[in-house]
Amino acid sequence: MAKSSSRLTIDDIQTILLSGFGSLYFARFILLKITDADKTKKGIVELLKSGMVKTGKDSKGPIALNIAVTKTGLETLGLSQDVLSTFSREFLEGMVADERSTLLGDFGPNDPKNWNWGAGDNQIDLLFMFYADSAATLNTTVDQVQTETLSGAVDIISSLDTYPFNYKRKEHFGFADGISQPLIKGFHSKEKCSNPHDFINPGEFILGYKNEYDNYSPSPYVKNNMGLQDLDDSPIEKNCKDLGKNGSYMVFRQMKQDVKKFWEYQCSNSRENAAGRSEKAIKLASKMVGRWPDGQPLVLDPNGAAPISGAALNNFGFIQEDEYGVKCPFGAHIRRTNPRDHTHPNSTG
Repeated sequence: MAKSSSRLTIDDIQTILLSGFGSLYFARFILLKITDADKTKKGIVELLKSGMVKTGKDSKGPIALNIAVTKTGLETLGLSQDVLSTFSREFLEGMVADERSTLLGDFGPNDPKNWNWGAGDNQIDLLFMFYADSAATLNTTVDQVQTETLSGAVDIISSLDTYPFNYKRKEHFGFADGISQPLIKGFHSKEKCSNPHDFINPGEFILGYKNEYDNYSPSPYVKNNMGLQDLDDSPIEKNCKDLGKNGSYMVFRQMKQDVKKFWEYQCSNSRENAAGRSEKAIKLASKMVGRWPDGQPLVLDPNGAAPISGAALNNFGFIQEDEYGVKCPFGAHIRRTNPRDHTHPNSTG
């Protein structure tokens, strides 16, 4: 009998796919190249048994680790080409393929040949994402994993620390952040959401579940005769097991954003007159974002004079309130990333 389930098996889903590590302000991302596949596999098994690799079932504690593997990592660890070929084209090609670079705008100064890692001899096999409640806990744990668990198994290509920036939920340009976080059906409690439209089908993020189109996204699979009977049946491929279920594809890029230059640009391009220059700079920046720095949407508050709070901050469309982009420009960040009801150029409602 076919074995499949639409219920989230959160104990098999890494926490990063379900929610952020909100209480763990310190993080370090270790990008690795495998030098000994057997030692690497043994080390990962030890980390899984230790409970350090957190899932949606148990994400609490002073330290957490989540792991991602690249195409070259899977090859080095011994995954056959037959199985590897069932992964998505984007995953197999990576970001440095010529066509992909063109699509992503990675040319000129952004050409992969200028990257610190991820291209040429600096390709990545594994990504270890550490999260901790203090710098001391983070340093101690990372050192232990590197010197004991993974000793002689990997080379460190790059180690990226994050800055514990958590000032009133604002991102580094000074704008309110986290307003439009989706809530995943089957994981988040309905009591936390006043608007049922904020719930998203898990298949939008996690393989093996239905997405918002009521379909399953293509997922890596293996033939039934490979003996992996513990896996669920593939909902797409006949006589196959769903290898990708409870996993996801992840993009990890290191980009530079210059806060000083951003605000210098706003000031330089909003100089109708000297008086009120800072206010004009903030207004121009807000038009680029689509919200005022405190999170007020321009669609509902184009002049920044009508404070809104709670669910109302995210309870708006574009067709009824601002069809022609007078209040919130069509090119604003939130209007491009979340067009809401304005999904077609000829749409009228």
